[in-house]
Amino acid sequence: MFNHVSDLMRTNARARALVAVAGATGMTLYASVFTVPAGHIGVESLFGDVYERSYSPGIHVSHPLTRVKCYDIRVQNTALKCESVTADGLAIQSNLAVRWRLDPAHATQTRRTVAGNVETTILTPMLVDAVTRATSRHGVSALFDATTRANIGTQMRETLGDKCSAYGIVILDVMVKRLHEYKRQLLKVLHVVSTYEGILSGAVRAEDITPRLVVFGAKAAPGYFMAKEIIYLINRMATVINNDPLVKRQLIVGFPAN
Repeated sequence: MFNHVSDLMRTNARARALVAVAGATGMTLYASVFTVPAGHIGVESLFGDVYERSYSPGIHVSHPLTRVKCYDIRVQNTALKCESVTADGLAIQSNLAVRWRLDPAHATQTRRTVAGNVETTILTPMLVDAVTRATSRHGVSALFDATTRANIGTQMRETLGDKCSAYGIVILDVMVKRLHEYKRQLLKVLHVVSTYEGILSGAVRAEDITPRLVVFGAKAAPGYFMAKEIIYLINRMATVINNDPLVKRQLIVGFPAN
């Protein structure tokens, strides 16, 4: 009887050991399997060491202790509003739409050099810096010149080119958004009209407002009647305000052609 009990205990011990081994193996396999979503690339690191290899979309198996960070390599759009000052001290506002993507070939370098989100950590500060530097070299009147605007575009491309590529960011283009009647252009028109009305009514003196250049940029589809009407409104508003001696050039409105 004692031999039977002893055999039974040994059998139970072996069963528990097998269950433990099977559980540990299952947990290890589960920790080793990961998925890279569509349109992303995975970069692997182990104890702070970033591996050169990267993972394409799909299911993969790796060392259970490694960490895999996935980067979105699809084309992305970033809307950006920049405040800057011209060479003659007037504040201007630029609204940009930037199309960009991450270069998959530089994913491991991005992992090594960028902490956090690439867009907020690297791209946005660089764009703001590029716009600020470009506009600060020119006076208000020069910004309405087509050649000057072309030069500003060249300066921005040169400024962003090497800096962004070092982090694996590829700038595809910088766009002026299409104009809609419910978007910021019309709201800004109302703000400018309100400021101008305050000067005309005597509620505020022109000398007391901050000198400001308001530059509008937009395009309208051929059949978009309301957008064309708003563009016409902006140009008529600019003609009235820019030629009113009461304003004393403290408020200037511009809508550069093309």
